Amino acid sequence: MPITVARTIIVFMIIDIGSGHKPDNKANILLEYGGAGDEHRWNESVKINRPIIFYNQKQIPFKKGSFRKSICKHVLEHVDDPTFFLKEIERVSTGGYIETPSELAELIFTPYDKHQWVINYINDILVIKKKTEHNVSKVGRLFDFLCENERGFENNFYWKRRALFFIEYYWNNSIDFKIIPSSENTELDVNSDDTLKNICELNKINARRNTNFKTKEYSLSEIFNFLEKNILTPCCNTSVRHSQNSFCCVRCGKIFRIDGFKINLSL
Repeated sequence: MPITVARTIIVFMIIDIGSGHKPDNKANILLEYGGAGDEHRWNESVKINRPIIFYNQKQIPFKKGSFRKSICKHVLEHVDDPTFFLKEIERVSTGGYIETPSELAELIFTPYDKHQWVINYINDILVIKKKTEHNVSKVGRLFDFLCENERGFENNFYWKRRALFFIEYYWNNSIDFKIIPSSENTELDVNSDDTLKNICELNKINARRNTNFKTKEYSLSEIFNFLEKNILTPCCNTSVRHSQNSFCCVRCGKIFRIDGFKINLSL
């Protein structure tokens, strides 16, 4: 009699944390904080083109190690507690990609009132410091004017120089970071020839706008089965059961509605 071997299907999902109006095309699932206003997205609405979870608690509503990779672009500089936020990203994913504006971007064109933190990447560590008026662009309006009125300026000056204006940080297992006090000093030494040469070299290879992760497409039913196994409820910190139009907390019975791609896990 032949022996039947059970086949284990390994699901490797990628989550975009704070996907906003430009979700990464490699992500299977999107996550958006319900309390974030459109003013943090240049007044553009959240894009909902695949399953997206809205939440309003501090803890990310997923079990430990739920995701193979996480993507988090232009969120870290906004959060109230970067230490807790980064530890949550570590908890729910085994590796990932974090992108933020660089300190030079903050000094040249980023408004003060939209960001709480200035981020640098120094000696393989994310260095995060509180933003103050000393880190505010003095020429932001000039940059906006040139982008709006000079053809090709934004592409040639901004997008082709990602090493100047973006922090791109890939990580596995743990995120190396430190929080430092606010400072009037610019952490990146732009008077150093070695620094400038490194930036020029990075600009030659650093022109991507999406992560280099390999991805796989899953059916909608596969994604919702994955969510049923991995969601952690904000009410009782436990699992859910999935029905056609909702997830239900297995402990207290609280209902979290599903509306198309939109899943509301807010309390």
